[in-house]
Amino acid sequence: MSFGIHKVALVCGAARDVGLQAALTLAKRLPQDSRIFLTCTDPNVARHTEQLRLDTGNQHLTYLHLDLRDPRSVEDAAEAVGREGSLDILVNNCQRYWWPPVMDDSRFLTVAEDTLRINYFGLKSICERFVENLSVGARVVNVTSHLGHLSNIDGMEPRAHQLRDRFASKSLTEDQLDDLVGEFRGLAEKGNGNWYREGWPSCPYTVSKVAVNAYSRILQKKLDKSHPGKDIIVNALHHGRNNKYINAYRVFSAVQQVTL
Repeated sequence: MSFGIHKVALVCGAARDVGLQAALTLAKRLPQDSRIFLTCTDPNVARHTEQLRLDTGNQHLTYLHLDLRDPRSVEDAAEAVGREGSLDILVNNCQRYWWPPVMDDSRFLTVAEDTLRINYFGLKSICERFVENLSVGARVVNVTSHLGHLSNIDGMEPRAHQLRDRFASKSLTEDQLDDLVGEFRGLAEKGNGNWYREGWPSCPYTVSKVAVNAYSRILQKKLDKSHPGKDIIVNALHHGRNNKYINAYRVFSAVQQVTL
């Protein structure tokens, strides 16, 4: 991608930490008149935009309200970005993590449903809504995690091995991937460790990120077929940001991970 002309970027999940730093880094690297949209779940985006512009001196940074549990907010954000024309950079950083409450079936189901709703299905809704806005040479970055590595599908064998093979299959379709995620949700609803006996991990976040990695591969194939001349590239990126609940050791700070 050439950075020599006006660009439009959207960073979802940019209220703080990695998302915010990614947007600020883009603001420094892209041409001065580029428009960069950031999203947050707080509807009072005017206040956030005013403060961000005051802090940075950049009048081309704009916050949009986006709650992946609310389809209307996705549409409103798409309409706002659409008024700028095509979209050059899409960063999907919206995500939630909860410590898995494996001893509480009801709570485990709630966590599993909300994690998948935001981290997987929500991410998909963004990609699906903005795909037609992507410019020639556009870049899509879906934020993933080390917990999304296939080795973290560590339930009982041989089921876990079979699940890893299904997720890794080059012939995996989007519908099949949705069905896989649905299988985990169904086992979580049954409770009593049924998911583990069927090979699944006891961490819904892991399931969501394994699914994001597989979806990114599927999306790339889909775009190559539907937009063969656009040279759009999709990546699933683990940025290395430290999270006290996920990482057992300190790695990169929010600033380091977008400047290395």
